[in-house]
Amino acid sequence: MNTVEQVKQEITDAQARLKSDESALGNALATGRPTDALESRCAGLRTQLHQLDLKRDAAQQIADDKQEKADLKEARRLTKAAEQHRATILTQGEKLAALVEQMEAVAAEIGKANAIRDWQIPLSEAHRLGIDRDETKAARYSLPDFGGLGGRAKNAVGMYVGTQETMAQRGTQHLT
Repeated sequence: MNTVEQVKQEITDAQARLKSDESALGNALATGRPTDALESRCAGLRTQLHQLDLKRDAAQQIADDKQEKADLKEARRLTKAAEQHRATILTQGEKLAALVEQMEAVAAEIGKANAIRDWQIPLSEAHRLGIDRDETKAARYSLPDFGGLGGRAKNAVGMYVGTQETMAQRGTQHLT
């Protein structure tokens, strides 16, 4: 298939030949020489130019179709990449939400242990809330590890539980 540029070059060449022949035809008419051959040749060149114009239009249409196909292919590729990126973001968001939920649970456990340690919640109230020193102590060993944060959380719960136990023992010593 001819490219648009090739057909345009053929049209330029044919136009130059037609101009030359029309000039020769004008000279022949002015001098009174026979012009039948020149007129025939000019008519042939005009027909050739018309066919070349049609050929150029067809080549341009083919080029446009190829470009449109390439654009559609690129749009599909970009759409697929965007969908994959969106799915990745959603998955990461879900994982992050689960992690936040776990961290909030750990923070709640630490808060309960802290409240017991600071005697903000009496032991009877702690039992009513379902907080048992032994359970809290056991909980520090079952906390999830959040990339290093869990270890610190476990230690914090353990400190609070240990402090609470020591204070409880001191309190009972004073009472007896």
